[in-house]
Amino acid sequence: MNILIINEGLSHNLGDQAINFTLKNLLERKNYNVTFSSYSTTPNISKNSLKGIDKTITSLFLKLKKFVPKTFKDRIYKTRFKTRKKFQIRNLLNKKNNFDIAIIGGGQLLNLNRTFPVALKIWSECLNNYGISTYLFSVGYGASWKNTNRKILKECLDKIDGLFLRDTLSIKRINEQFNFKANFVFDVAFSISNFIESNHRQNYLFTILPASYEHVIKRYNPNLSKQNYLKKMAAKCIVFANKGYKIQLSKTDLFQDSDIMYDLSKILSTMNVTHSIKIPINLVELCAIISESAIIYSGRMHALIIGYSYECNCIPFLVSNKLKTFKTEIIDNAVPLTEINKNIDYSIDLLIKQV
Repeated sequence: MNILIINEGLSHNLGDQAINFTLKNLLERKNYNVTFSSYSTTPNISKNSLKGIDKTITSLFLKLKKFVPKTFKDRIYKTRFKTRKKFQIRNLLNKKNNFDIAIIGGGQLLNLNRTFPVALKIWSECLNNYGISTYLFSVGYGASWKNTNRKILKECLDKIDGLFLRDTLSIKRINEQFNFKANFVFDVAFSISNFIESNHRQNYLFTILPASYEHVIKRYNPNLSKQNYLKKMAAKCIVFANKGYKIQLSKTDLFQDSDIMYDLSKILSTMNVTHSIKIPINLVELCAIISESAIIYSGRMHALIIGYSYECNCIPFLVSNKLKTFKTEIIDNAVPLTEINKNIDYSIDLLIKQV
């Protein structure tokens, strides 16, 4: 069976890469042929490859993007994104790959940002036009979509053959807002420890992976200032330093989390808190950093999920509902990894049987 998986695996966020890596390995372990394509990233397309209105839109965007208001710029950007994404998808599907099934996921793909709603619309339409069975798998529904975006999501869900969501809050929202029933499956990244070997555990190593203030914290809790956010993280480091733990700073998003990590380091230095910084350059290195730690503290979901997979003590910085749900449903209940892996494996088999 030929399976197309679609997610944010090209992202600089190593959590997104963990999702793609694990899902691909889970499917290949079952002897399926797997091809990956990016959910929202668009390829570099030469102008000569575009024709007619597509070429005109691209040229217009490049000429006007420095001079137009943000709202109009966003409209032009989305139009250009549609053009490039459709080109990419049609090129992929026209190559006679003969995909039996397309799996969109996992990750927080049902989310309101600049491109995700548009990406979902384009993928669902194209896959439907080519008669390819399509499933959303191990995804989260991040917000209550309204007006135009909710209409887009409803149209997309009508073209989807099945839905597997990664938490009960997402399942509840989808059911209440769209009367669409979904299966439950754990985030596939929980299974990453089955495929990447762990490092030797250091019993007194406290690793903090701070989430970007601008891209994460401010979005979920705009009332929390950056200064107070840094104070809270520094205070947690001091608590564990006083208990005899070594303090280590790292990150999961290679671009977004850099500034906050170094800001925290400066504060800890002024407070004479001894600490180290360990920066991963790829997913394997992130897993090594996390798996060698006794405690993982983060506002990044997949830093915690990877930590849980390697049986670290995980402490979430509770900035969002999805992290609160993770704490109450997973951490507080001490859900066994064997149960999580069994659910993920069963859900994949259930999905395949529906084709």
